[in-house]
Amino acid sequence: MKISIITINYNDVQGLERTIKSVQEQKSTNYEHIIIDGGSTDASKELMELYKNNFSFYSSEPDHGVYDAMNKGILKATGDYLLFLNSGDTLYSNDVLSKVEPYLKTSAALVYGDLYIMGEDRPSFIHRYPSELDFIFFKNTSLGHPATFIKKELFDVYGYYRTDLKIVSDWAFFLYVICVEHVSYQKIDLTISNFYEGGISTAADFTELRKQEIKTVL
Repeated sequence: MKISIITINYNDVQGLERTIKSVQEQKSTNYEHIIIDGGSTDASKELMELYKNNFSFYSSEPDHGVYDAMNKGILKATGDYLLFLNSGDTLYSNDVLSKVEPYLKTSAALVYGDLYIMGEDRPSFIHRYPSELDFIFFKNTSLGHPATFIKKELFDVYGYYRTDLKIVSDWAFFLYVICVEHVSYQKIDLTISNFYEGGISTAADFTELRKQEIKTVL
């Protein structure tokens, strides 16, 4: 059972190095790390060259946004489960993959834990997700993709992330596969990753766009 960790990056060399080091510190070796860079103009390319022996694949080229980059990572992934750990985010502990691996043998389509939110202008906290997911849950929030292991075959069966959506495409994917297709899922009592606020998904400037995209999906 192999995990594909997919990291997307654009002009965030410090965050990228933090993420790379977090993955390298894992006690488990049953994973591959894929880096998809959107053609950064900072030192990200040089950093990837420095660490290239630690990646199963890496590239740096222009893309059409976050979800286009994530789709590129899916295409290159060879693992049974995918974990999207984007630039700047880190795994919660150096043994978290080892702790998760036994649960991935249950064949659930989605295996998810909790997410440590590193607050930008508020105290940090652990976001605890419920063990039962339904439409009411997704109407108000979503699963955190840095805390969710997705069986790769789901993308082959139900399609990749929508690139016409700029902010909520991962939410739309979870909503569809869980509430419409009723795929299997399992909540595990582990904190998986540290998520740093301040990206496009949490920026206040994108609140109206987020609302519009959610309305479009619904």
